Amino acid sequence: MEELKFGDNDMLSVRVAKLAGATRVILLTSVDGLLDPETNSLIPEVPAIDEVFKHVRDDKGRFSMGGMASKLSAIKFAVDAGIETHIAHGRHPERLASIVAGNGISTRFHAAIAS
Repeated sequence: MEELKFGDNDMLSVRVAKLAGATRVILLTSVDGLLDPETNSLIPEVPAIDEVFKHVRDDKGRFSMGGMASKLSAIKFAVDAGIETHIAHGRHPERLASIVAGNGISTRFHAAIAS
């Protein structure tokens, strides 16, 4: 059996969400969501996950192992499984209700439509 290492939390979360039949996952991080590298502004909606991998930088936060590339890989797994996924700031739990309601501060990744 392969052991999970620190840094696999996002992938573990989305795999459990798929097994549980979840329709939405909110991954918390140290920023408000995915930021445009040119303007440093929040990208609020991502209809197609494959289009945003170009925005990923290699830098990692002080406490993170995988950085945004790892998070986007987990999100790709989730949206391909039909799960709407958000990246949101973990230091603002008061924002969660707004995110669930559809108007909170986060980056929303649309679930893939099954064909």
